[in-house]
Amino acid sequence: MTIVAIHKARTVTGLPLEPVGIWIIDGLDASAFYTPEREKYASRARKALMERPVASLEEWVIYKAHSSPNWELFDHGLLFDFGSPDAAAIYDEVHAEYRALVDQIHSHAPHADRSAPVAGDADAAAMGWGASRIAVAQSWWIASELVRRHPDLMVYEMHPGGGQYDVLCVAMPDQFSPNPRHQGPRVMLNRVGTIQVHTGEEAAVVVSDWSGALEVPNPHTVIKRLESVTGWGAPPSAPATTEKSLVYRFFASALTMLLNDRHQWDVRNEFLDSSDYASPRGLIDKFPAAIADSVGIPRLGIHGEPQSHYWALLRGNQTVAMVSMEGRVYFAGTTPRDLMADYDKAGRRLIPMTTELLNPWL
Repeated sequence: MTIVAIHKARTVTGLPLEPVGIWIIDGLDASAFYTPEREKYASRARKALMERPVASLEEWVIYKAHSSPNWELFDHGLLFDFGSPDAAAIYDEVHAEYRALVDQIHSHAPHADRSAPVAGDADAAAMGWGASRIAVAQSWWIASELVRRHPDLMVYEMHPGGGQYDVLCVAMPDQFSPNPRHQGPRVMLNRVGTIQVHTGEEAAVVVSDWSGALEVPNPHTVIKRLESVTGWGAPPSAPATTEKSLVYRFFASALTMLLNDRHQWDVRNEFLDSSDYASPRGLIDKFPAAIADSVGIPRLGIHGEPQSHYWALLRGNQTVAMVSMEGRVYFAGTTPRDLMADYDKAGRRLIPMTTELLNPWL
């Protein structure tokens, strides 16, 4: 059977995802159509389709269309039994629909500056990958719980598939090295996909989708399932809180507390690690004390050091704070704070500590 899939990407900030390519899937065969100006997106799509778990290409494309905003089945996935579909003609059709939508948007905001997000889109643009605020908050809770229970682990933000995925990865630091010594298990919390465990070259194990993770009566069920699949197991007793685990718990606490705030809150690493583009984001530039401290941070041998040690707490497009993995918190124009000292001051209670730190924004 033949399936036609539409590949979409964010080409203009503040506008809907644009159809940039058409893929014709027929059994094991796949062909694509991109116009010359959109050809640069083809490698992302190819990586997303070919780097898949054990599944047929047709099954994977259908799954992508139901789980990722970057993919859509043409004509509701109808099969083409009489002749081959014309990819160029399909591209013209769906792109004409996109242009009509864009014209409609512009007609309702004729004086808007489309070089930047319009009012109301700023928070969504800050997210960048279409992840829901619920998935973002819950991903940080899961990541923080795993590191709390297994302090040798760390959290790393990555965007594989040419930047189509939005993943918090939890693993040993060596897994984030340019030359890892071994391929241990990695928990991949894809906020626009599913919760998976990857180990070396083995097929990914899908542990849950986000609906299942949120609806399960006891949220620790997901944690225990991840510990079982990875082989990390449950710790015999609660480990002592470390600076690193406290940082992640602070993020989870803040995002959960502010889930329904009128601004969308997020946490992003200073180092943007995408499979087709990697560089500092520049969020740290307004925090000179953090830049100064970065010189002396002990290196772990991971990608993007020292920038990858720093996380930005975002309120829409505003960077509220920079937080280092070593437990230092930087607010603009104030003296850096020691997160563990604030935790002790709050009686080692997470919510009071978070409330005190973020009080100006509550």
